[in-house]
Amino acid sequence: YFRVVYESLARSYQTVIADLEAVSGRKYGVLNIIGGGGRNRLLNRITARVTGKKVVAGPFEATSLGTIGAQLLFQGVAGNLTDIRRILSASAETSVFTA
Repeated sequence: YFRVVYESLARSYQTVIADLEAVSGRKYGVLNIIGGGGRNRLLNRITARVTGKKVVAGPFEATSLGTIGAQLLFQGVAGNLTDIRRILSASAETSVFTA
């Protein structure tokens, strides 16, 4: 049952990605899955296969990291969004899946 659900989710992701690419006129090579859903390795592998995109799963505690990033910006520790991304990505675990 899980396999059917995961295949369905991955095909839904593919449909949305295709729609976004059509509307934006851009092609995206990477799909980022953040939050707890990114911990599902089987879903991530299926998603990479179905979409043909590299899947980067994580950070898994995205809400907390977003809050920390906002505080870093507010306190002047980070000057801009690029700084925040660099700081947080160095401290967050991610996994990569390819087709």
